[in-house]
Parts: sequence; C-alpha cells; structure tokens
Amino acid sequence: MVVRRGRRAASACLVCLAIADMPCRDRRAGTLGLIHSVPQLRAKFVWWKLLAAAGVAMVLLGVPFARIVAAHPGSAPAFAIGVFLVVAAGTSLGVISETPKTFTIVFLTFWYIVSNYRGASPPLDFAGYFGRSTPRIALTYAVTGAAFVIAAQIVYAARLRRET
Repeated sequence: MVVRRGRRAASACLVCLAIADMPCRDRRAGTLGLIHSVPQLRAKFVWWKLLAAAGVAMVLLGVPFARIVAAHPGSAPAFAIGVFLVVAAGTSLGVISETPKTFTIVFLTFWYIVSNYRGASPPLDFAGYFGRSTPRIALTYAVTGAAFVIAAQIVYAARLRRET
C-alpha cells in the first residue's frame, strides 16, 4: 500500500484528538440540559454524537481515504470499517467514562501496537492500511464497533433513567 507511515500516524492521531472530547464535553460544560430540551435528541444522543464524530473523522480522513481507494480499491471497505470502529469506540468510551482521556489512551495504545507491527499480523490491520485485512477481520471490527455503540446506548439510557 502506498500510504506513507508518517501521514498515517499523523492522520490517526489527529482524528483521535478531534473526536475524543465530542461525546463527553456537553456534560462537563453544563450544556446537557440545553441539548436534552431539543425534541427527540435526548433519546438519540448517542447516535447524534456518533454521526457528528463520523462527520469530523471523514473530513479529516477524506484525502487518505481517496488515496487508499485510488491505490487499492479493495481496501475501501476495511478503511470505512476502521473509521467506524474508531468513531464508535470514541463515542462509546466518552459516553461511558464521561472523559476523553479513556479513549485517547486506549486508541493511542492500540495505534502504537498496530503501527509497530507494520502489517505483520493481519488481525491488527483494522483499517486496511497495510492491505492485510481479510473480510473476516473487517467483519470482526464492524461487530466490535457495533458492540461499542450498543454499550454506549445502554449506559446512556440507564444514566437517563437514574437522573429522571
């Protein structure tokens, strides 16, 4: 794959920093009451944060995504699933822990392991960066991302019941 390692690391770290605070800043800033006053947003808060984080991630990763698709069109699904995994993990860990630090530490530790293996271990190629991801690996990461979102929704719903 023709994506330089330095750019990969920079874009991954930038996305991590950009989305880490998105799901939890409202509670810390004291604007959660205002957000909950919007019709239907209270029940769909996790989905709203997930879509907002996905939008930010795609803006930041648009060029790397285009380069990967141009060089290796077969890596596009793995890359999209990798972005979904990162966004889902960021949203979930932010909603559950109410701090951006949890996601930042978990993601950067995972990214450090992935980048040091340099594609030697196909199961660690979560975003198809090294061209070693298989459909089974991509499916595993997609299911893991969905589990993150479901866990966040369960914790958020329980927190809403407790607060009301």
